[in-house]
Amino acid sequence: MLRTFGLLPRDESFFELFEQQANVLRECLPILTAMRKADAVDPHWAIAMQAIEQHGDRLTSSLIRKTEQTFVTPLDREDILALAVAVDDVLDFIEEFIIKLVDYQLLPDEALKTFFELVSMAVTYIAEGVVRLRGLQSLNELRDKMKECEHRADELVRVIIKESYEVTVAEIAKEGEARPITAGDLQRIFTFYLDKRKHREIAELSEAAIDACERVFHVLRNVYLKEL
Repeated sequence: MLRTFGLLPRDESFFELFEQQANVLRECLPILTAMRKADAVDPHWAIAMQAIEQHGDRLTSSLIRKTEQTFVTPLDREDILALAVAVDDVLDFIEEFIIKLVDYQLLPDEALKTFFELVSMAVTYIAEGVVRLRGLQSLNELRDKMKECEHRADELVRVIIKESYEVTVAEIAKEGEARPITAGDLQRIFTFYLDKRKHREIAELSEAAIDACERVFHVLRNVYLKEL
């Protein structure tokens, strides 16, 4: 559905700034794809993501400043501010888990690769949702996809958290081997457990990024309820 926003002045620059935010969100996608496919951790992932997040911060500041300086805005001020901040939160969470992944030199396992794919999907959905704001086009299909993505993330993080607390005897000694536990065994257990904790931390931040994407849709829904 298309709408002309009634008698309110249609300041296109607000929508242009939101669409620039959507483009910045999409800039994360090649990094997330590279993280799923790489066989080694690349420090450039963090450097590139930091630049993307800083660009996003500038756009958020521009939207906030413009909202404060504009007498009559095309949408409610609180909705403009809420959407700008919600999108910025997504970038913050993605930046955080990418930087930690690089700092830990943690090569993603299959579970984390799945998580990064889910983050990519969620980012794609909200970027498209933000673009549709200009014409108030239907978000129903995107919302359904976003909910499914969030449900999958919730299930996956529960599995990762559960497994992060599990350490089997096989991690200490080979099957059928009878011998005292050595300091080396304990060091291997500690390293193994620490690695699981790192995976869990990245997974939890990835889930937080997906939850932040869901909040973007909540803000968009509020806008649509007021404007349609």
